[in-house]
Amino acid sequence: MMSPVSHTQLQATEKGRGVILAGAILLVVAFSLAAWITSARSLEQDQRNARITAENLARVLSESIDGSIGLIDSQLILAVTSLQRQRGEPAIPPLARDTQSQSMVANSVRLADANGNVLAGPDVKPDKGGNIADRDFFQALAQSDSAELLIGKPVFSRHTDSWVMPLARRLSNGDGSFAGIVYQAVPLAQISDLFQSIDIGSKGTVVLFDHERRFVTRRPEPNGPGSSIGLKVCSPEFAASFGQSREKGSYQAYSTTDGIRRTYAYREIGARPLFIMVGLAEEDYLADWTHWRAVILAAVAIFTMLVAAAALLIHQAQSRRLRTMQQLAAQSRELQTLVADLTRSKERYRQILRTASDGIHVLDSSGRLIEASDSFYRMLGQTAEDFTCRSVSDWEVSHSATALAQELLPSLMAAPAVFETIHRRRDGSEMNVEINAQPVILDGQAYIYASSRDITERKTAETRLRQVASDLSIASARLRLVLDTAAEGIFGIDDETRITFANQAAASILGWSETGTFMTRPATDVLGHRLADGESCCHRECSIRLTLQDGQVRRIADEYFVGSSGKPVPVEYVVSPVMVEGHPVGAVVVFHDISERRALEVELKRSNTQLEQFAYVASHDLRQPLRMISSYLSLLERKLGSSLTDDERSFLDFAVGGARRLDALILGLLEYSRIGRDAPHADMDLATAVDDALDNLKLLIADTGASITVAPNLPRIAGNRLELMRLFQNLIGNALKYRFPDRPPVIAVECRGQDHEWIITVADNGIGIAEEDRARVFGIFQRLVTANQYEGTGIGLAICQKIVEGHAGRIWVEGNDGEGSRFMIALPALDGQTECLCHDRDS
Repeated sequence: MMSPVSHTQLQATEKGRGVILAGAILLVVAFSLAAWITSARSLEQDQRNARITAENLARVLSESIDGSIGLIDSQLILAVTSLQRQRGEPAIPPLARDTQSQSMVANSVRLADANGNVLAGPDVKPDKGGNIADRDFFQALAQSDSAELLIGKPVFSRHTDSWVMPLARRLSNGDGSFAGIVYQAVPLAQISDLFQSIDIGSKGTVVLFDHERRFVTRRPEPNGPGSSIGLKVCSPEFAASFGQSREKGSYQAYSTTDGIRRTYAYREIGARPLFIMVGLAEEDYLADWTHWRAVILAAVAIFTMLVAAAALLIHQAQSRRLRTMQQLAAQSRELQTLVADLTRSKERYRQILRTASDGIHVLDSSGRLIEASDSFYRMLGQTAEDFTCRSVSDWEVSHSATALAQELLPSLMAAPAVFETIHRRRDGSEMNVEINAQPVILDGQAYIYASSRDITERKTAETRLRQVASDLSIASARLRLVLDTAAEGIFGIDDETRITFANQAAASILGWSETGTFMTRPATDVLGHRLADGESCCHRECSIRLTLQDGQVRRIADEYFVGSSGKPVPVEYVVSPVMVEGHPVGAVVVFHDISERRALEVELKRSNTQLEQFAYVASHDLRQPLRMISSYLSLLERKLGSSLTDDERSFLDFAVGGARRLDALILGLLEYSRIGRDAPHADMDLATAVDDALDNLKLLIADTGASITVAPNLPRIAGNRLELMRLFQNLIGNALKYRFPDRPPVIAVECRGQDHEWIITVADNGIGIAEEDRARVFGIFQRLVTANQYEGTGIGLAICQKIVEGHAGRIWVEGNDGEGSRFMIALPALDGQTECLCHDRDS
């Protein structure tokens, strides 16, 4: 520790050195600040003078150009007045010659007729004056009644091959119609020469622009004569100033043409649509200020160097003294730091021992416990105060005392080691631990630093993992057995449609010798997938690809796989997605060969066709003799007439009625055989079929006084209108027929959506059908009442069932709340959508 005196001396030395340094800095800052203030005031004055100069130059040029334009305009007015007084040859050439001596007057005054033909001028030859009808200024005067002076946009003169600014006035006939113009073309070079007469510096600029802020001429031209014509004054500083005052203004900005910063002043030229702008470059008008500023900066630098040199010498002397004192103070601080570090290190070590999660313990070479963390004591079920285990043999279970002394401890003293063992707690229970041991030499004494980590949970998890692995192996073997023994072909694909697994049945159906020959190959190469029409699905909508996109299960019954043989195999398959976190990452396809089923379907279709033909022919041939029997019975009845007894007449009535019923039965068979034959399906409104049926039954409806209501939400379906009309005609006709004689029929046609199909209900209040008869009511020739009670053939409901099944639907009958019947029809919805489409209709 330093004495108070030496410490005071150190502070005084440091303070004196700081005062010297601060004084030097203040002196330099004061001198620099004075120089900067002087320079700033000079800069402000030069900028103010530049703005005033630019404004004065703009005013002078504005007045000069306005006067010149006024002089030209007076000559044009004189020419117009003279021409309108004359009837003969125009007198323009003398006028032009009189004006050529004037400053800023055009080098030609010309006359043009109403068609734009230039008739006269000092340099115009007879019949060779040219035509100016295409010029904007000519067209503007031709279309306007104004007699004012027109200042046109710059044009390239065809007479002088140079850029000119036209000044023109309109000539009118006695009736006010357009007679032509008189005009003078002011060369832009002549205006530029006027700009040369003023001093704007080496990088100054003068611009003449119109009311649209477009350049008429500029000095200097950036890329040669006429190169700036049409450019627009577009800097934001000009826009702000021009927006506040169009008459005159000033601002500072960087030029959008050449990038030079200037002080600008603009001014309107009289009341004309022209403006003059003068720009003085900062580089020009600040040249003297820049030179003067460099001189001041040099003086400040020299003064600073002198002050710094003096301060440096004083500082070095003070620094040498201070360094000596600081070295002594540093040694004292270093010692204090070492003591503090040692204290903190001990505290950190104690904190580690108190808070460490692993059981840290230190052993000597004989295995005696030197020190341990709180967690090690807790691990063994004890505390530091009552800890009774003083040697490793007191808690070590896996090694005997002899093995510890002769094998384990010597090996740990020789090299670091990590191993598993078992510790014994105070209560006698045991725990699995992992030991991480490290030999350490401190002050020539050997120690073992070790940490014990409880791995009981890890051991339990490893046991569970082994059990799960065993279960998974068994499940995998079972799955492989299922795959190998399944009759259906099964294969999996990833999200890139590559085959990931397949069973032998899949290989056999597709004509491959074994699954390994096509594993990991693209499914398109292995399957040769074709759609129902035989076209490849590579470039069309494929159900397998759609499942990989949207994760939906799909069942397909009419597509083809083409295996290694190249022969298409008709298949029925189900594709199911493999989902991970809600996203499809693959799919499993289960399929089987339906070649035999296809062959059976073809044979069944052929057999049905033959049966239908047989039924039609048989029915047709049976009707002929029936008609003959009926005819002869009728003739016999008329022939015998009144000679017939009552019994004989009754016998004839029975015979005629039987023949009529048999004919109706044959007609029913004919209709039944025709159902579904050559009946194409199309999208149609089911309400039209119901309307057709009601129209056919309208006489019977009127006779019975029936009340019929039809729901307004009958849907559109895929079906045959004629067959569906027969369906509803039979159902509604039965409801009209099988009624109670003492009350009129009440019939309701209703509809609702359910599970991708429409449920249509035809309900009545008739005699109903007993529950035990409902199972056989749709059988052919099934009559539930006698012919004496109600006429019928027993074929109508069989026809209804055949029509519904031909539309891939179902039909059944239920009771109607104690009276009548409810015939239920289920028909598939279009695209699986069952949104009701209401129809405005009368029931």
